[in-house]
Amino acid sequence: MFYDRYKVLHNIATSLCGILECNKIGLNWFRYDINILFKIAGYNLNIDSMLRHIENRTLKSKIFYIPLLRNYIINKINQKFNRYEISVNFSIKYNNIQTAKYDIICFLSMQTYFSPIKEVIKRNKDKKILILLPYEYKNWFNKDSINDILNQNNIDYEFIDIFFDKNEIIKIKNKLLNNFDKNFYKIKNSFCFNGINLFDAYKESLRDFIDYFLSLQIVFNKNLYNYLQNKVKYNTEFYITRDRRALENAFIQIGNRLNDNTNMIIHGMISKNHDLRYITDGSFSNVTNLYVWGQHDYDVIIERQKLLNENIPHIKIGKYLFFNKIEKKDEKYILFALQGETLYLVEEIVKLKFEGYKILIRLHPSHKDYIEKYKKYENEYIEIDNLDENLDKRLENTYVFISFYSTAILESLYNNIPTLIMNFDELEKDKNIFLENNLDKSEEQIMFCNSWNDLIRKINDFENQKIDILKVNMKLKNYFIKVSNVK
Repeated sequence: MFYDRYKVLHNIATSLCGILECNKIGLNWFRYDINILFKIAGYNLNIDSMLRHIENRTLKSKIFYIPLLRNYIINKINQKFNRYEISVNFSIKYNNIQTAKYDIICFLSMQTYFSPIKEVIKRNKDKKILILLPYEYKNWFNKDSINDILNQNNIDYEFIDIFFDKNEIIKIKNKLLNNFDKNFYKIKNSFCFNGINLFDAYKESLRDFIDYFLSLQIVFNKNLYNYLQNKVKYNTEFYITRDRRALENAFIQIGNRLNDNTNMIIHGMISKNHDLRYITDGSFSNVTNLYVWGQHDYDVIIERQKLLNENIPHIKIGKYLFFNKIEKKDEKYILFALQGETLYLVEEIVKLKFEGYKILIRLHPSHKDYIEKYKKYENEYIEIDNLDENLDKRLENTYVFISFYSTAILESLYNNIPTLIMNFDELEKDKNIFLENNLDKSEEQIMFCNSWNDLIRKINDFENQKIDILKVNMKLKNYFIKVSNVK
């Protein structure tokens, strides 16, 4: 199933690049098919999602995906047009670091990926480091703490919007669209999956995709390559936290071309159940070294790469674990960490009450805009976290930590905070990687909560020393985090 979808998507990307002649227009050594695969499968065209609907027979009618799908796709593209992935200020503004050479170059595509890059910086204070930042960095939350690091003497940084040029983009866009209009009929059969041909549904969307995104991507690749080739030494190291977007993939490919010393530090976890994950959750084929937190992710990546018949990088466990060890203080909170589609549970959590403790609800930083909405629930028993401090500061005052599948669970486990996992939301169950554990059934029954009543009972039983949550936590921690390897 997973591999069948991958073959269709890869075939679409390869055939599309062929008729567009991407390699003649862009860098002749660059694997544009991989780049385009990430975009058509995931973040702009979402074809992988459509293939899954077909595979699961949840697509009721062709009427749905022909007239409605394009509107959905165009809305997604337009929403992203002002984001760093495909937005620019259309100016080239090289600054005074133009002549510098660097020991380490890092590509930081999202704020949530800053922690592993920060760890790289912390361990290499004697080296000259360049950080490439998205333009949207200027609107990041908690920017002051990031600025403190970026302003260190050994750090330079640059915004990736400098790698775009308006006139060049228009010129390449016209070439691509001309090639597409002349040759699109040649790739129609590439869009067949389980007896359904998606070509008619995606033809106009692909044209919009070329118009809005692909021309910018090619210009970015060329200018980033020209920029970086003057920045590298013979031993420059390239670091990234994930290769799941086209710009991230471009950085890795260019790093390999300039100096075969590319490194990825995984932020988050990867599911064993490939059929429930998107193709573009990550690519691991293009890096020299891959750093994971524990045995679980090591096993998943080996299995995935073999399944797709892709290169297996050198995988290292535990080296770049970036959690801070906390000093426990007053244990006043029962902390709920929410993300994704679980935000609606705020309205259920505020109904709870635990004698002697205050409930702290912490949203994922990507949902910070919702904080004000939920502030109305605050009282003497409920607090909505302002996200003005890192999670480790909140854990110092946490009695019990509760979440669904967030990597924050690992940070809690790392610091030996009693941790419970909610497992009663149908929308989120397929994402709960912690169900891929090394626990036996009796241990799972201690740590996983199947209802609100079950959660309340387990907190009370823990307080009354009827269950040993920490013992089960330790076993799970040792599977997902190999602390002994951390240096």
